[in-house]
Amino acid sequence: LLESSTPLAIGHQIGKRLPAPGERIYAISNALGIGMSITDGVVSGIRTQAGEIYVQFTAPIASGSEGGALLDEAGQLLGIIDYRQRDGQNVNFAAPTRWIGEVASRAASQKSQLAQLEVATTLAAKMDWSALTHHAEAWVKIYPDDSLAHFWLGSAALMQGNLVAAEYSYREAQRLDPNFLCAGLGLANALLRQNKTAESGEVAQSLLTRRKEDSDVWRLIGHIALVQNDLKGAEQAFRKVISLNPWAIRAYEGLASVAERQGDAVAQVDAWRMAASIDPNSSILNLKLASAWLALSKPKQALRVVERVLNGASANGDAWYWKGQALLGLQCPMQAEAAFRQSLRNNPISSAWVSSGLAEALWAQHRYEDAIAARREAVKIEPASPKWRGQLGIGLKDVGYLDEALEIFQRLATETPADPFPHRQIGFVRAMQVQHEASIAALERALVIDPKQGKVWAALVEQYHAIERKDDAIRAYRRLREIDSEFADLAYRNVIVNYEAAR
Repeated sequence: LLESSTPLAIGHQIGKRLPAPGERIYAISNALGIGMSITDGVVSGIRTQAGEIYVQFTAPIASGSEGGALLDEAGQLLGIIDYRQRDGQNVNFAAPTRWIGEVASRAASQKSQLAQLEVATTLAAKMDWSALTHHAEAWVKIYPDDSLAHFWLGSAALMQGNLVAAEYSYREAQRLDPNFLCAGLGLANALLRQNKTAESGEVAQSLLTRRKEDSDVWRLIGHIALVQNDLKGAEQAFRKVISLNPWAIRAYEGLASVAERQGDAVAQVDAWRMAASIDPNSSILNLKLASAWLALSKPKQALRVVERVLNGASANGDAWYWKGQALLGLQCPMQAEAAFRQSLRNNPISSAWVSSGLAEALWAQHRYEDAIAARREAVKIEPASPKWRGQLGIGLKDVGYLDEALEIFQRLATETPADPFPHRQIGFVRAMQVQHEASIAALERALVIDPKQGKVWAALVEQYHAIERKDDAIRAYRRLREIDSEFADLAYRNVIVNYEAAR
């Protein structure tokens, strides 16, 4: 057949039908460029990809097979082998024979589609998502059955936070090409970001049935497990990714997230250390590693990592921030202050965090008014953040500005009534104002929300004692003994021993 020189001879041998699943077939090609070869197998099925019909078959082929012939037992041409459509071991595809008469038109169409793809990838590289949206919309109008056009439209929508539109476009891309892995990954991501976790997981599992050894699918499964707080499942998925691709930085990032939630500081350091070793020039990864060392109470190691970053990027404001934190850990508050001030001069990602660090350094030097000023600056930068307002309130309380501190905590208690923090702080301030009943009410409220606060139980014992509620003080002390022995010993020395002495 391949050596036939007359169109008539070839025409008589072209099959007019699609083969049936299970039918025996033969693949003739120039596999690997070493000469003509023939392999046999069977038809696995008739598949649709990107709106086109393909013959899936099992005859082994290799690179160089594209353009070869797929024949039936009678020698009729059933299809043209397309090696690029290959999707796994002995899972191969051939284009139907009707394509032969459409070669010229298909070539022109493919050239146009490649031009569309080139524009899309260029716009994506520039992160010009608005322009990509307009381009993909026009692409879809020209080629409504092109799964790539819908995929890029979905990607542009996803990057702009239009999750419903992204989901729709990814579904269209998958409908046109059920084997389009990137469309499936995009769909699962769009669903996950809409908190449709179960549906996202179903999509991921469907991808896994076709791509059991694909690291991107396993990484997606790991992230879904993280959202579901299935830490064991997440860890297993991320480790599977690493077994498939040891250089997968985002899998190590996933393991670090698992370790953080498990409170495993050692595992967190190990994960960030591996990620940073893969890309040693990444400031972000190295600073994550420095942060992990600090969480492990290893400021020397953290400082060593930060200095390495600063050697290559002396104007990195975030590196100066972490240097300040490392120096605080080493009990060098003056040097820490200098590092935080240098950070503020170099545009860190969050000036509020740096101002908070600066406040800690100043407080450690007993420069309390300056520390409060730094905390006020953090609140000024991010006024909606309860964290910075809470820290300012603590500073004001500790230096005796009780009325202003109380106002801050009362506002926080109104905004976040289920958070024990403002309630216990109100209790502490009221105790300092010698308003025992009000203090007791606030402390009891904090313990209703979280009964495992040793310091709060200890304060409550003292407040009960202050207004001679002996039985309540003893009851609170006994509960404290079950929760925190250190604070219980303190309460015993300050209060309970007096009752025993009076017997």
